[in-house]
Amino acid sequence: MKDYKASVKITLCLVYVAIAIMVLITVFFPFLVQWFVEKRHKDPALATAIMIVFYPCVPFAAAFLYSIRGLLVNLKKGLVFGDANIRHLKVIAVSCLAAGVIMIIGGFRYMPFWISGIAALAGALLSADIERVFSFALSKQREEEFSDVREQYEKTIISVIGNDTVGITAEVSAVCQKNKVNIIDISQSIMQDLFVMVMMTDVEKMTCTLASFKEQMKAVGEKMGLDIRVMHEDIFNSMHRI
Repeated sequence: MKDYKASVKITLCLVYVAIAIMVLITVFFPFLVQWFVEKRHKDPALATAIMIVFYPCVPFAAAFLYSIRGLLVNLKKGLVFGDANIRHLKVIAVSCLAAGVIMIIGGFRYMPFWISGIAALAGALLSADIERVFSFALSKQREEEFSDVREQYEKTIISVIGNDTVGITAEVSAVCQKNKVNIIDISQSIMQDLFVMVMMTDVEKMTCTLASFKEQMKAVGEKMGLDIRVMHEDIFNSMHRI
């Protein structure tokens, strides 16, 4: 792990160097092209053609380097399979594709554009393949996490306490339905205008994490002025035994 992070740091430094070089080239590119055309005794129109192809590629090159930087920063932190890295890989693929198309279209005036364009398209394909691998790995990881949650919390209790208002049961049930949480049993009563409801639910087929489910219930509680809590059946039973 140490060697892995050390190599990522080195690559990250090289990316920062590449960003600095790109900025300098972008600023001084017209002078460099003019010098090249005069030195090699090329057609002056070639200078214009090169700049017409180069400058549209600059934004995509910047997006490419910025996304590479973001990917490496996440890897340095130990974050490998995550939504942020998948987004970075998508931007890298799109940037390579766009730059490749621009350079191939401009290749009819200057052969090196063909070579650079083909290389960029190959980079786009490679990035897209890596992004698909990352997406698959992330989905498998999340499925394993959901399986662990389902095994650990097969049955949960949802308790609702607050002022009696219309639609409480419907709102709580809607969140359960949205996340495929099955309501096994429900008990509700009103004590001096105080609404009390207890639901026993089965989370075997739940499509989100328990933490996410709790947050959604908390949001419903805040919206309706209720105290909504989600807990494992054993914890609920222990509390009531005490």
